[in-house]
Amino acid sequence: MSKTLLTLLYLALSLCLNLSNIYDSIGQVELLDTISQRDVCVSGVLIGSKKNELLNNFGNPDSVISHTDEFEGTAFQEYIYLKSSFYIVSNNFTSFDMRDNAFQFDYGKIKVGDQIEVIEKIFHKSYSKREVGKFETTIRVKIGKSDSYVLFICCNQIITRIMSWDDL
Repeated sequence: MSKTLLTLLYLALSLCLNLSNIYDSIGQVELLDTISQRDVCVSGVLIGSKKNELLNNFGNPDSVISHTDEFEGTAFQEYIYLKSSFYIVSNNFTSFDMRDNAFQFDYGKIKVGDQIEVIEKIFHKSYSKREVGKFETTIRVKIGKSDSYVLFICCNQIITRIMSWDDL
């Protein structure tokens, strides 16, 4: 009887440890920092704002490119300022890809060109779970309960790109 009880306890303990490891690998998103949708703001313009608010704050873009999403067939515009792009769908500012320091990610006042330590101080959990590649480091910050993120791409300890990203 005690041999059977010890075997059952061992199996139960093994199962608990395995479930914990599975949760850590699958649930890694929960281990990242999360900011609310209303905190995703670029140089004073909130994601979801009307196109006119973006134009009022940033001025006329250097160029505008019209695109069609090849999966959904949705039309959208890319407003380009210097090296940065801002995307407009149905007259709303929906996403961004900043590659120069003319703009800032308002939560923490982070800009392209800042040292990576700036992110570590503001988004400690995301920084500790950063994805380190051969040439670049990516830090993901979750936006609310969505499958959207703010990505900070860094090379040589310098932020080189800040962008919004939706997981499919």
